Amino acid sequence: MDFCRRRDARVILRGVRGTRDFESEFQMGLANQDMAPGIETVFLVPRPELQYVSSSLIREIASYAGDISRYVPACVATAMRAQAEQGRD
Repeated sequence: MDFCRRRDARVILRGVRGTRDFESEFQMGLANQDMAPGIETVFLVPRPELQYVSSSLIREIASYAGDISRYVPACVATAMRAQAEQGRD
C-alpha cells in the first residue's frame, strides 16, 4: 500500500485464475481496503485458454528457450529471452 500511495494510485489490478486464487486475493483485497480505503482492488478474469497458465510456468518455458509469445506481450517475451540467454552464459 505504501508503493500505491507514493505513486498516487487509486486502483490495484489483480488477476484471478480460479477459486484457489480468488480466496487469497479476496483476503488481500480486504486487508488492502482496510489499510487504504481510497485504493480499490479490481479482479480480472483471464481468457479461458490462459486460465491455468502461471508466471512460474512461463518462466520455466522461457528458461528452456521455449516459445512464450502466446502467453505474454512481445516486449515481455523479448526481455525474458534476453534474461534466459544471460543465464545460460
